[in-house]
Amino acid sequence: MVFSEADFCGHVYNLENEQNWYLANGIIAHNCRSTTAPVISPEFDFLDKGAKRAARGADGGQQVSADTTYYEFLKQQPAWFQDEALGPVRGKIFRNSGITPEEFRVISVDGFGRPLTLKEMAELDKRVADYLKEE
Repeated sequence: MVFSEADFCGHVYNLENEQNWYLANGIIAHNCRSTTAPVISPEFDFLDKGAKRAARGADGGQQVSADTTYYEFLKQQPAWFQDEALGPVRGKIFRNSGITPEEFRVISVDGFGRPLTLKEMAELDKRVADYLKEE
């Protein structure tokens, strides 16, 4: 069975069969937390042009370009908001080290989106190490 062809009903199953497998709609999944996501045909890409999406910043809700990344949005916020989101030391690095929002994203989280330590960030980018020495 191809997973994409399976009907997902949204129920959570925990049913063990004789072979000690957990099955949901014929799919082996022990307490699976997966979901479905539509894949849109490229012919509809024109709908993305000029698209906006909601964001909530220091000034409340607003519309931002759909192409705006989280760190680009964060760069436009006041220092207190950045410190609240990143922590005070990371906030200062974000504002004062000369690192772009995209570079900060790359050096501040691992491939799973988990925050790196300041030491790990300093090992990845000399500008962070230099900034931390000045502090």
